[in-house]
Amino acid sequence: MTARDWRAGMGQQAYDPDVIRQGPELEPGESDPTVVEVQNFLKRFGYFDFAPGALDTPPEPGRLDKATVRALVELQMRYDIGMPGVLDAASRDFMAAPRCGMPDLFGRPSINYRTVCAWNRRNLSYQFGRPGASAITTDVTQGVAINAIRRALNTWANAGVGLTFRVISGGDIPIDADIRIEWRPEADPDHSMVGNIVAHADYPPDCWVVTEDYPKPLHFDDSEKWVDGAVEGGLDIETVALHELGHLLGLNHSDVAGSVMWPTVSYNRTLRTLQEDDLRAIRALYPTFSLAGLLGLFATC
Repeated sequence: MTARDWRAGMGQQAYDPDVIRQGPELEPGESDPTVVEVQNFLKRFGYFDFAPGALDTPPEPGRLDKATVRALVELQMRYDIGMPGVLDAASRDFMAAPRCGMPDLFGRPSINYRTVCAWNRRNLSYQFGRPGASAITTDVTQGVAINAIRRALNTWANAGVGLTFRVISGGDIPIDADIRIEWRPEADPDHSMVGNIVAHADYPPDCWVVTEDYPKPLHFDDSEKWVDGAVEGGLDIETVALHELGHLLGLNHSDVAGSVMWPTVSYNRTLRTLQEDDLRAIRALYPTFSLAGLLGLFATC
């Protein structure tokens, strides 16, 4: 299997959150039909590929076998949920929650596992989808949606690492930007959002999951209710955009609850400010140098 095939398989692996949530508590070795959907979730988000020993033998569908337990424990230990090795209610609820479609485990081992890779520059361009696609949600006015995304971009630009973003508007001759922002059907052909996935993006060009080509996607699930602020039953555009832009800049999911890069998201709530863990990650990925430090570096060359 090529890297492209592996990435495509991960991005299209479906799972049913309702089946996961409603299943019984199970001990290692026990079987239940709902375990199949748990296994689908663990495959979708990278746990079978990266948990130590999880692929020594293929998982047995529907059984909490050794491979599945190892993948499950990796999830539970990473996010401090449930009792390790037991498929309990807390673990099921976490897997069934609305969340980002990007993998939890991906890329080369890193001292700072919250990072994957960086762009080779810090000035990036973006555009909104072209007419004919579900370019921008109709749940709010176009101006409200665009301003929410611009605020999220400005938040990353103000992180103190020299990132800048410029918009490329449509014209007679379309020009692809680094990032294209669109609302898409949940069965998105480039990276499925079926299964309580509310949005997905991609990583920078050297560590892509969705596409090697430009523009890099930032796709929202158009079947969700998109809002500006904490609105009953809605998802805040700015909150979700801030998270997905973190992936586009090269950040992985964080294990720190309450951070922007935590993998799940809540309806009726906003999180529009980078937390300490997010700032540590982006500054590790895009380090800044003082003039004195650069002069010292040159002096040793």
